[in-house]
Amino acid sequence: MSWSTVLTMLKYFGIGTPGFFLLGLVLYMAIKYPTRFTKLLAILMALGYKVFKAGERKAIALNIEGKVNDFVHNAASQITGMRAAQVRIVWTDVATTKAEFVAQDRLVINMKRFANQDRNFVHATMAFIAVAFLPRAKKLLTVTQRSALDLYTAQTLLAEQAGPLLEHFLDDFWGNEAASRPKVMELVEDFYLIDKVGLFRPVLIQELENVGRKVFHRDRRFLVATDVSTLVRFLCRYAKRSVGDETVPLRHLGAYCRCQIMIIARHARLVKGDIEPYVTFIREVFDKKVENLYLIGPAAPDNWEFMNAIATEATRRLPITEVATKRYPGSILVKGRRTKVESYLIHLRSKESVTYFDRDYEKEFIIPALGESRTEPAPECDASVPASSRPSSSA
Repeated sequence: MSWSTVLTMLKYFGIGTPGFFLLGLVLYMAIKYPTRFTKLLAILMALGYKVFKAGERKAIALNIEGKVNDFVHNAASQITGMRAAQVRIVWTDVATTKAEFVAQDRLVINMKRFANQDRNFVHATMAFIAVAFLPRAKKLLTVTQRSALDLYTAQTLLAEQAGPLLEHFLDDFWGNEAASRPKVMELVEDFYLIDKVGLFRPVLIQELENVGRKVFHRDRRFLVATDVSTLVRFLCRYAKRSVGDETVPLRHLGAYCRCQIMIIARHARLVKGDIEPYVTFIREVFDKKVENLYLIGPAAPDNWEFMNAIATEATRRLPITEVATKRYPGSILVKGRRTKVESYLIHLRSKESVTYFDRDYEKEFIIPALGESRTEPAPECDASVPASSRPSSSA
């Protein structure tokens, strides 16, 4: 076989003259200097592998960053005032997950990489929730409260996603907590009950976000953690409330968590459009230093329009502001049976809400509150309103 024939065959396979000489040089080196050639080949292969793996790792990191950032942004958008930090993934060979802030609104998560990207996503989400979800409020909570909050928040968020994400979460996180920390799981059950009526995010998480924005002149972690415990019990009692039961407290007056639920249901006054008793009651609520009022009622068009009219008139007359409105699914107890409903919520907040708790303010308002009941029975309208004028509590 002539050299021209060999060149023709090489060109047929896409190897031109330069490629032919390069191939010849490689063969010459392999035959003439086999040891050196082997070492050089190993170096080139290692370099190529590193470049490929680095590119692969970066691509996976960017994919997870994008998913987690979208994921947490959507979750944070449901809570008024909450800002979601952006996430950046950094791979590490350390077996434990560690996360820390390195810049404003930027959370770097040092993670051990798993072959399964869904598992990577779950671990990155848990790292984010542990560090960047309600960070200021968590500094005031107990370890049990923080753990239960992280666990249940992650479970609810991941359950909304498609794919096997929840399975990885249950295997890597939920099972360990359930087996070793019964107090955490008891609190998780309370959160589940509150979530049944749809108030876990719009009320409980919102109240925690509000507490996190407060400033104290001394260490108040014990008092705040106690407040949060009574707030959870208050919301659990509400979740167990049967339609029409006016013995269940609808007002929580803690030292630092002070909120009220006001139920607005369809009745004869709705048909007449008489909002005056409601506005009067709202004034009395905020006169008692309640900071957040949650108007709740059926999401039927006539009812939510009536609720909007009440909120509009109340904000016009009183030093309060409408923070948010929300439609949400939930359930209510009707004659002992849970019934799924679509509800509507309006969040009203006092413009006189206190941010900084100095010694004089605590002496005048907080210390007396500590001696009072933290959850007070409060029907939908104050007793000063004639019974014939009170809104029905049929929701």
